[in-house]
Amino acid sequence: MSEYILKNCRILNGKGEVFENSSLKISHDGKISAVSTNGDLKSDDGEEVYDLSGSTVLPGLFDCHVHIMSDCAASMSNSIRDYPDQYGTIVGSVNAQKFLHKGVTTVRDLGGYNYGDLAIRYAIESGLIPGPRLLCSGK
Repeated sequence: MSEYILKNCRILNGKGEVFENSSLKISHDGKISAVSTNGDLKSDDGEEVYDLSGSTVLPGLFDCHVHIMSDCAASMSNSIRDYPDQYGTIVGSVNAQKFLHKGVTTVRDLGGYNYGDLAIRYAIESGLIPGPRLLCSGK
């Protein structure tokens, strides 16, 4: 991953402060390496610059009550337990990506089924699939 700059954005810092027309530099490891609240962050050679005018950047969200392996699209008469365990793990892998796309970077699941939640967590931690930090209890 190369470094890049997000410019002209509103930043909510999670402490109740809002900064308009600000910029962030994201390092090669995906972490914020610099912040400018007056928009004067300059780019170096090779950095991609994205204009986020009208957009807001905020810290990742937490969801403290999820069932990562739940297929909410399934009929209410069907349970994840009606399918092979592997199906639930696949559903959970897809759900993990959906959480990230919605800005949720940490989830807690205390109702895993047959340790599929732990398999998903290991896959996320090893970089095999994208997903949020997954705090889970297993069966």
